[in-house]
Parts: sequence; structure tokens; C-alpha cells
Amino acid sequence: MRVALAVAVLALPLRAHAQGDVTPADRPTAVEVAAKRSAERATRSFEQRRVRLLPDVPSSFGGSGDIIIGRYRYAAGEADDLTPPPAEPPEITELRRSLLRTLDSALRNAPTDAWIRSRLVWYAIEGGDTAVAVSAAHGCQDDELPWWCDALLGLALHASHDFLGAERAFDRALSAMPDSTRCRWTDVGILLDGEAERLVERRPCEDRAALDARLWWLADPFHSVEGNELRSEHFARQTFAVLHDRWRASHPLGWGSDMREIILRYAWPVA
Repeated sequence: MRVALAVAVLALPLRAHAQGDVTPADRPTAVEVAAKRSAERATRSFEQRRVRLLPDVPSSFGGSGDIIIGRYRYAAGEADDLTPPPAEPPEITELRRSLLRTLDSALRNAPTDAWIRSRLVWYAIEGGDTAVAVSAAHGCQDDELPWWCDALLGLALHASHDFLGAERAFDRALSAMPDSTRCRWTDVGILLDGEAERLVERRPCEDRAALDARLWWLADPFHSVEGNELRSEHFARQTFAVLHDRWRASHPLGWGSDMREIILRYAWPVA
């Protein structure tokens, strides 16, 4: 399962301000505030209506391989079921198109708003238009998280199957992160079990670079093709999780640490 967000390189402010020193130029204008509120209302409405319109498909819980993660039971046996999911109801497709138009309009009025741009990227990816997602990502600015725009661009490129470009964007994001954030993003223990998991857990973060590189090299499914799509997929999932961390109300079931773990281990839902 795959989704994507897009973002570009952070545009640094021309002048650094002391913490708490907010000048009038830094404050959003009335037009920008109205655009943000309009985008938030439209996004919340879309997610609420999407849940009501989704088809109800019975699930076979209770298997021996089921996994409990927080509030959720993950039916592991269904992961191997190749039966395609039901098609998205056309009403949801049309609602997403309307949302994308609203987000595009809002972004025109608030072009430096990273949240609006991130949402536009995400829903464009979800709707299958990765070209729009990548294009939107290239206009990203985010002074709050200087590494976010590269991560978002990586997600958009990953969704468009440009895995080499995505990895390069993710690597730029990693290099700009605080050490604690980088440690969380590069920690692959959640993906492992047995001796491999114990091997990773025994190493402090600052000593794991060589081990991480070897693990990802071993996991690369196509050594003859540039880029490692599995490594890119891991960071794409991390980006998806941060997107929801930053605006929890966007998730119809209530975003939490259990959802983050499910995304990192099994990816995001697509149906």
C-alpha cells in the first residue's frame, strides 16, 4: 500500500529572529487565516463523509496470526489475500476532487502555508495524480521543521516510483534533522524480530549507521536497479506518520501511537 506527500527544499528566512520575536511580517494575514480555516473545514468534511460512504466488507478476524496493536486487531492472514479490495465509490472520488480544488485555491491565498501544501500533496497522491503532488511539493516552505519539505518531497517522489530521487530527498531530510528525530526515523527495530531485532536494540543510535546500511543493502529487492525502494518505503511511511502527528484531527479514527506503529509495520490503508 502506498500513498504520498510532496514537498520541496525549505526556503530559509532572510533574517533570523530571536525566539518569541514575531514581527508583523511573520504573522499570517487575514486572507491567509481564512484560507487555512477553509482548507481545514474542507478536509475534515471530506474525511467524515468518506467514512460514511466506504463499503462495508466483512473481515475474518480471530486467526492464529492476528496481532493486537493498541486499539486495533491486525488480521495478519488477510495480508496474503490477493482478492482486490472493492473499488472506491464514485462519490468519494468526486468529493476528493472537490477537496483538491479547495486546497489549491487556499494555497493560492496562502502559498507559504506548509500544512495546506502538505494536504494538497497527500490527497493528490491518494487520488493517483503524483505529478501534481511532486509539483506542489517543490513549493514547500516550513520554518517550524526545516527538514519537513525534503521529507514531503521524498514521499511524493516515492509515490511516483522515483525511488532514487525519493531516497536523495529523504537523505537530505535526515541530515537536517535533530539527532533524536533522526534516531527515530532510522530505527528499523520495529520491522525486525528474533536475533536481528536484538542486534539492532543492543546498538546505540550513534553506532548503528554501518549496521543500518548493511540491513538495507540485504533488503534491497533489486540490486541491479538504482535506489532501494524498501528503504524509500520505510521513510515514506515515516513521513505519512508525521503528517498525521502534526494534525491528528485529519484522521477519521483518531490518530495515535498505535496507528503510527501499524503504518510503520504494514503501511497505510488504500481501501
